[in-house]
Amino acid sequence: MVNKKIITLARQKSDLLSTFRQSICTIKGDNLYWEGNIQPTPLSKVYNVLILYHINHYPRIEVFIKGDNLKKLDDPDFPHKYKIYKDKNAVKICLDRYQQFNKYCFISNTIIPWIIEWLYYYEIWLATGVWLGGGEHPGKGEAKKEVY
Repeated sequence: MVNKKIITLARQKSDLLSTFRQSICTIKGDNLYWEGNIQPTPLSKVYNVLILYHINHYPRIEVFIKGDNLKKLDDPDFPHKYKIYKDKNAVKICLDRYQQFNKYCFISNTIIPWIIEWLYYYEIWLATGVWLGGGEHPGKGEAKKEVY
């Protein structure tokens, strides 16, 4: 059954902190900031993730992966990203299902599993050079549009 009550930022924060006990979560105005470590599989590296949730405006969710475990940031074919920040060793990633997220969804039940999936396919891409995670890509020379 789908929850029809808006999930407040305070409730999102409580849920995230109880699910990811070693994470940090703050609320400023109508924005929630979550930072934690995610390991997509037991054999994977651990990735530092930052989520920005803007409850009342778009883009509603922004996800950044950062840290030394990110590789191939210089690769022109780096998959499913909006922007790479080489100076900060970070990437703003594109999750195909952003449009499925709304104010009635818990971040821990939607965005975080989608991040885990993105990281899983990212590690396969690192090993093979092929993105197996699906999704839509802009044509050569076109900017990727953020759709929420």
